[in-house]
Amino acid sequence: MKVTLTEPGLAGSYDVVEHEDGRLVLEKNLEPDSAQLHERHGTRPLSDEEFDEVFGDLPHQPGE
Repeated sequence: MKVTLTEPGLAGSYDVVEHEDGRLVLEKNLEPDSAQLHERHGTRPLSDEEFDEVFGDLPHQPGE
């Protein structure tokens, strides 16, 4: 499970890790997710149509 904190000094994305003794611990997720990367670079994901237009001619396995 992931949680996002907005408190100054703690803001960011965290993974919730359950320990064997039942404790739940938040671990800072240091890797940016795709939404953060798009925001940082001013981009957006391609629509299905745009993806097919750019990559549609690549060989692929049916059902993938």
